[in-house]
Amino acid sequence: MRIVVTGGAGFIGSHVVDLLVVEGHDVIVVDALLPKAHAERPPYLNERATYVEADLRDRDALEEAVAGADAVSHQASLVGLGESWLDVTDYVAHNDLGTASLLGCLHASGFSGRLV
Repeated sequence: MRIVVTGGAGFIGSHVVDLLVVEGHDVIVVDALLPKAHAERPPYLNERATYVEADLRDRDALEEAVAGADAVSHQASLVGLGESWLDVTDYVAHNDLGTASLLGCLHASGFSGRLV
């Protein structure tokens, strides 16, 4: 199966990617790799997955990544709001609007697979 994992460079997402690769799936990871979370490309990223460095609000990159997908595991999010409530707008923009963008893209593409 062709499976897209959003946030696949994060703690949970990277483990999902590893498991799916071991099971023989074609894994496409969409992750913004934001410097706040990843100062450099994490060394633990699974080399057998394909990585698309993009924000979920980037509709063109997202449409290309989900094209032909059989399933999507949505793990992308900004975490750790405890830093500052001044960042709350950024968190909402990434988490809520990013999810809305993903759902809109899947709907527009006629996606009929499984969304986790």
